Amino acid sequence: MDVLECPSDVTLQANSPLRRRAVHWPEPEFVARDGTTLEWSCTKKNGSEFATGSTKVDCFPAGMTAAGCSFIVSVVGTVQQSVVV
Repeated sequence: MDVLECPSDVTLQANSPLRRRAVHWPEPEFVARDGTTLEWSCTKKNGSEFATGSTKVDCFPAGMTAAGCSFIVSVVGTVQQSVVV
């Protein structure tokens, strides 16, 4: 099995008062030794909401128990507005 494409690490600003963010990434691509494209799944769905902090996402080719590739999704908190009196 070869990894043709694995998403890069993603860092985004939270965009809600709940300090969460929906995150989208390019789909991974795995191929078998014979060149056929393999089905896959990740530990989080593309477009899922992530809370502030860093979360590792593992992607697995079909039938494999070890991750074919991994990447980190980091969501940073919203910027606080300063109030000048």
